[in-house]
Amino acid sequence: RRPNSSWVFKGFTDDFAIELFEIREMFEMRSALAFTRVPADSPLWPRLRAIRAEHERLLAEIDTRFHDFSDLDNRFHRLVHEAARNRFIEDFYDVIAFIFHYHYQWNKVLEKHRNRVAIIEHLDYIDALFDRDAAKVETACCRHLASARETLLASLAPDAQQVAEAALTAVGQMPK
Repeated sequence: RRPNSSWVFKGFTDDFAIELFEIREMFEMRSALAFTRVPADSPLWPRLRAIRAEHERLLAEIDTRFHDFSDLDNRFHRLVHEAARNRFIEDFYDVIAFIFHYHYQWNKVLEKHRNRVAIIEHLDYIDALFDRDAAKVETACCRHLASARETLLASLAPDAQQVAEAALTAVGQMPK
């Protein structure tokens, strides 16, 4: 931050990515656990059902529609954040979404596979939310965020293709 002025973006470094991701993890977990306490008659539940159906359709058409994932991902995470009923979380997600989605546009390495994995993780996460089981939600949320963190950090490496493939191979998710 400049004294008495605005912020200056000095680049997307590993440290910056990790700091930003830590905030994302805190906000996401708080929001996900809040979702488990949303009343049964809340309008969030039908919206979550609709988002789940969109995930299933996109997964079935992943070969031709994998570019459509960013919008669906954004809408899903925004819906989860609504449960926290915290304007700062919702506003900060604008920053997170812009940086992460914009950064992922730079790196097209294994995009289709990365999106397929994320959809499957979202479906598990959504099912845990419907179960209203805090332990299941925490597990699904942590799994998805760990995967997203690895993808982001791998994309920052000088040889992103090799690093991404090595990371996916290490967790048993390398496409065949």
